[in-house]
Amino acid sequence: MVCVKSCAAANRPHPKKHGESGTKLYTAYKNMMARCYNEKADNFPYYGGRGITVCDEWKESKASFFKWSYKNSYSEGLSLDKINNDKGYSPENCRWVSLNVQSANQRIKVSNKSTEIGIHWHKLMCKWQAKIMFKGVENRLGYFENLEDAVECRRKYIVKHNLPHTL
Repeated sequence: MVCVKSCAAANRPHPKKHGESGTKLYTAYKNMMARCYNEKADNFPYYGGRGITVCDEWKESKASFFKWSYKNSYSEGLSLDKINNDKGYSPENCRWVSLNVQSANQRIKVSNKSTEIGIHWHKLMCKWQAKIMFKGVENRLGYFENLEDAVECRRKYIVKHNLPHTL
């Protein structure tokens, strides 16, 4: 059986291909767009649901995003990171970084009542717990009677180990 295209289909302009389909860069682009605009995406509430958007330049042109990425140190082992987690995706607020740097640049989770990254109230111990995530490993730094001691312990650990985390 031979398939024949209709005249309308043959005359329709084909969309311009960007040559990135199936790459990790294209996947990063699709995931960024889904986080911000697809209400059915698991992580939409943490991005689009709280007002995080993609700049018009990237939203309207994948090629623009790809071009920016290659000019700004994109490589397969890196991850797209927003410098300020409360702002949208744009050339001014994004960078390509290792997962270690990205894990250090996290916003405070909604459930965190301490207002400090890496510090939370441990109900069973009735104490503040300090912890830090680095290279995919969670390091529990200890339990503390007061919040200030937990924060200080975490900060000292960051300095001692020269970690990229925010102080």
